[in-house]
Amino acid sequence: MSVRCRGAREMALVILTGAFFFSCTPERPTPDDTRETSAQSSALLAAPGWSGTAAMSASRAQHAAVLLPTGKLLVLSGVSHTGFVTSAELFDPVTNTWADAGAPGIQGNVTVATLLPNGKVLATSDGSTTGALYDPIVGTWTPTGTMSAARTLPTLTLLNDGKVLLAGGSNLASAEL
Repeated sequence: MSVRCRGAREMALVILTGAFFFSCTPERPTPDDTRETSAQSSALLAAPGWSGTAAMSASRAQHAAVLLPTGKLLVLSGVSHTGFVTSAELFDPVTNTWADAGAPGIQGNVTVATLLPNGKVLATSDGSTTGALYDPIVGTWTPTGTMSAARTLPTLTLLNDGKVLLAGGSNLASAEL
């Protein structure tokens, strides 16, 4: 079965609380934009709709999720009804399993993370003055240096030169690399 995904720029994989996923490949417009459905259809990784996955070991919200080059998904930190979640897990969509990915060593209400060009993941949580670097090859977390100030709800953006900009927050109008 195939489905068109208008407006998609790249493959999307969405996981909500470790329960479901839906994926779609991008539509490539024709030069004359005739939009013929039979020629422009793309196969889905899963049938249209939602399907269950294995459960994570910890419920979490306000966490970060980063798709790794291996196709696995790193989900880290966040909060639950009992407080901060200080662990990380890896989801393998091929085997439909979750595996422990260690403790990032950061905690906060909202976690942000980005994939670096070298395949590592940089993460921080709001209110923190440090971050953590995950190396998926060896499966370890390393603390980063200290930031100039704790940021509440910042953004973490990979720039074209490979540097990461940590910007703003509800308490600051500044940014740092």
